[in-house]
Amino acid sequence: MERNNKTWLERSAWMLATTALVIVACEKDFTLDNGPVQHDEQATSAAAVASVPYDDASTITDLAYQGAYDGKTYDALSCATITIDTLTSMMHRVTVDFGTGCTDAAGNTRMGVIRTTYTVPRTQGGATTDIEFINYYYNQIKIEGLYHQTYLGLNTANQPEWAVDIDGSAVYSPGDTLFYMSSRTRTWTNGFIPFDPSNIRFSITGTASGERTGNPSWLASTVEPLIWKYNCPYIVDGTYELSVVGLPNYQVDFGNGDCDNKAEVSDGNNTVIINL
Repeated sequence: MERNNKTWLERSAWMLATTALVIVACEKDFTLDNGPVQHDEQATSAAAVASVPYDDASTITDLAYQGAYDGKTYDALSCATITIDTLTSMMHRVTVDFGTGCTDAAGNTRMGVIRTTYTVPRTQGGATTDIEFINYYYNQIKIEGLYHQTYLGLNTANQPEWAVDIDGSAVYSPGDTLFYMSSRTRTWTNGFIPFDPSNIRFSITGTASGERTGNPSWLASTVEPLIWKYNCPYIVDGTYELSVVGLPNYQVDFGNGDCDNKAEVSDGNNTVIINL
């Protein structure tokens, strides 16, 4: 693969922020809380973190691609085998193989293969990223499905935006699967240029839906943009409305920027604080 004097990050500023969100939050049993705000704890937590292993996989492949140019070895990739192939002048493929398992400093364990195909240049309007998973596990949960990302360009505030579509599933055990789909717009609002990992934030809008074996289906729609802060294991701001089969709609508010596992659930009349 041909390289030049500029790193891939300098040329495209594409690297996504690694998140340490732990998908085990989705492993809560179905629990219906009837008061003072009727809500489904399992659906509420799932809607908050179901996309995490997919966003993490996107970040992992970006780190691998970046490392090929700057020669850096990132913690999460310390024991992975990385292969970068030039399929055509307009298409590259990154394969990250974690073998029987690699655990990073944050305690996340990845096992199996993430294979990503990019069109290049990656910050040209319409450039795409497609991720597939081959016997891949994130924190002992098998991740399946497809992740598709399209670069939309810069918004009016000169912030880069991507359209992200996920059609996937998380297999906890035989006969216990969370099926998940989402269509979102993700905007890199802080820490893009100059690249500053300590200040990276994304603003996320859109919808997501899911259903876990034996539990009711749900639909989450953004009310106020969800803010995802690098190095925080939770969404730090924003609100979504959750529609769960058999329940009145309710809203989940993630706070005002603090990094914690608290969220407020409200039906418009009453509010309760929950742990994600």
